[in-house]
Amino acid sequence: MRARGALILMPLLVVAVLLGVLLGLDNSTPVALTFLDWSSPELPLFAWALLSLLLGVIFGLLAGLPARLRQRLTIRRLQRQLER
Repeated sequence: MRARGALILMPLLVVAVLLGVLLGLDNSTPVALTFLDWSSPELPLFAWALLSLLLGVIFGLLAGLPARLRQRLTIRRLQRQLER
């Protein structure tokens, strides 16, 4: 079952990386982001997109962490009950 999942995931991963490289090559113009009075340093647009993607992944993982920990605790509790 894992091999089938890997066979499906690998081509999708290759396509995603290729699209990311194309996005990076097309969006190399430096831009500065402005929020209210604050202005960021100028970085390529691709760098801002990558940074926002990474921050989204990190925040998503952190948001799912409490549920994952509760799930692990429940599994441990149920395993102990099953052993008894």
